[in-house]
Amino acid sequence: MRKVLPFCLMFFVSTFLFAQNMLSNPGFENWTINGVSGPPDNWELSGDQITAQQESSTIHSESYSANITWTTTSTRHLEQVVSVSPNLEYTFSAWFF
Repeated sequence: MRKVLPFCLMFFVSTFLFAQNMLSNPGFENWTINGVSGPPDNWELSGDQITAQQESSTIHSESYSANITWTTTSTRHLEQVVSVSPNLEYTFSAWFF
């Protein structure tokens, strides 16, 4: 029994750590400048001709979403750099309207 308990505890802690969302501000809840065009905290917009505004009427969960508008046919990104490790499996999900 003594050997099983530490193993179970180690498994629970490691599973909990890897199951966490790796993004900062994944639900777009934090905006330094509320209501003003600009990316949500911890996110970046690539280039010009793209804006992001805090949205509270069309949301999936929580209180806010990001309303992204671009006025070019060129590729633009709303992005966040996330550190990943080789040989691990990651899951990405997103909601678009």
